Amino acid sequence: MTCRSKRMTLLNTLLLLLVAVGVVSAQTPVTIHVLDAMGLGFRDTFLELIAEFEQEYPHIKVEAQRATSYVDASEKFIVAMMGGTPPNILHLSHARSFDLRWTGAFMPINDYIANDPNMDLDDFYPPFLETVMVNGNIYGIPYTVSTPIAYVWPETLSEAGLPPRAPETWDEIVEFGRRLKRDLDGDGNPDRWGMDITREPDWLTDAFIGQAGGSMLSADLRTVAYNSDAAVRAMQFLQDGILVEGFIRYPGAPTDEFYGGRLGWAYRTTAGLPQRIQQGQEWMHPITAGPMACDVECFVPIGGGGLLAVDTGTEAEREASYLLLSFLARPENVARFAIASGYMAVRRSALMEPIMQDAFSETPEYQITYAQLAYAHPQAQGPAWATVLDAVWKDRPNVLDPLFIHGAPVRTVLDEAARTGNRLMAEFLAQHPEPAHPAR
Repeated sequence: MTCRSKRMTLLNTLLLLLVAVGVVSAQTPVTIHVLDAMGLGFRDTFLELIAEFEQEYPHIKVEAQRATSYVDASEKFIVAMMGGTPPNILHLSHARSFDLRWTGAFMPINDYIANDPNMDLDDFYPPFLETVMVNGNIYGIPYTVSTPIAYVWPETLSEAGLPPRAPETWDEIVEFGRRLKRDLDGDGNPDRWGMDITREPDWLTDAFIGQAGGSMLSADLRTVAYNSDAAVRAMQFLQDGILVEGFIRYPGAPTDEFYGGRLGWAYRTTAGLPQRIQQGQEWMHPITAGPMACDVECFVPIGGGGLLAVDTGTEAEREASYLLLSFLARPENVARFAIASGYMAVRRSALMEPIMQDAFSETPEYQITYAQLAYAHPQAQGPAWATVLDAVWKDRPNVLDPLFIHGAPVRTVLDEAARTGNRLMAEFLAQHPEPAHPAR
């Protein structure tokens, strides 16, 4: 054997030994599955980011399936779990993911984060992280998060002799609303309003109850609190604005009224902000934006969803799932997705990215939602909360219509709604009294 042959044999032997002890290893191909509920208007950006991830990690293949909504994603996930084929990553709203976080459907990624220099938890806004946590365990990354803001029609306000801005207090909501309400066609009914409330107020319920100093849930998350004195006052305020004063349009304004200058302002999600501003220009009723009004407190809920690591798969699939979450959470990628979608950038450093700074310069209204973070809190989330939302706050015949159409006594409606909510939560907690994973 020549000296060269001996050296090659020695090198090959050494390489085999290194592989055996794990110092050098071939990266085995792995496929992970993502179930997302991204909107069609910005899903292309999400898929572009996934494609770039696959280029950076060529041994990982990502297969993404789209659900049409968070409800659809939740239903598809349950079916997949029952069939033994859950996705590795699930995109779900905070309210609908809480039960799954509580019962252990997701894997904590705290240890992965601790060993990842690119995942600085201090760089995330704390209220955002709360939306993917239970008991100190982190189950994913906040991703499609937003707050409600006021979309404002400055010309409509100016025509009524008002400053071209959103009301800053509940008293101003009443003052502005009274001056804006008009019967334009003389039929005895308003055709222009101060604001509107959508058919199912959803997180606006959180917002107004929070501004009144109340909460949707008790501090321990085990009972509802939406029949407290503060909650009654908040819902009475809305009921009076709709049925007594008549300056709140209910149900919400249809497209032609929304963009046709028939409102002074409207509370909607910051997601889609650039599209709404553009449509205001196209309808020749320019739109700007401002913060929500304050009362006893300033309060805005953080809604939306996160990307959650499902407790499933091989170790290689789990590691690949975390790598994808980490990649999507890089500041430059967070910024790209935020600009494309209108959702908020979940990391402070992402706001310094050139694409975000350019957006702030071109569309200053982008900054409104970040200014509200000083008093932003996660939208109500707790045990069985998705069930409570569906059974109570989407119940038109027994809750919404009595409150906002028939003028039923507010406390009576809320007390009955609270009995329903507490029963549903108690049934859930009887089966799952504590979170599945110990506290960290």
